[in-house]
Amino acid sequence: MDNNVNLKNKQLLNTILTVLEIILIAALLAISMVAMLTVETNVTPANWFMEFIKFLQTNILLFFILIVLPLIFFFLLNGYFLIKLIYTAKHEEQLKEATKASVEAGTAAIEEAKRLAREELLREMKEEKEKAAKEAADNK
Repeated sequence: MDNNVNLKNKQLLNTILTVLEIILIAALLAISMVAMLTVETNVTPANWFMEFIKFLQTNILLFFILIVLPLIFFFLLNGYFLIKLIYTAKHEEQLKEATKASVEAGTAAIEEAKRLAREELLREMKEEKEKAAKEAADNK
């Protein structure tokens, strides 16, 4: 049961982190789009958000560090998770096939052992019958 609780907690944490990542990516893309589309019209900013956009427009290095680098990081991180997921799924499929093959081989080996045991038992029973018939013939 403890393992089940840990799995549910891990799934909940993954869901929360995924939602936060989506929100952050959407916000970064929105900020970059606003900054790109208001380059010429944002001469006198009207509120704090437009002042921030003007700040990003005038400081290209900070724009790159605050907006572009996190987007690149999320792109690479999601690419890594995708490759890891594909590899894990492929590896699990190969593991299932190998397990199935080994179970089939084990079943075949058990069946072969049973067949050999039956043959040996039948041979021993036949030898005992022949021996008993020979003793009966000798006694007469």
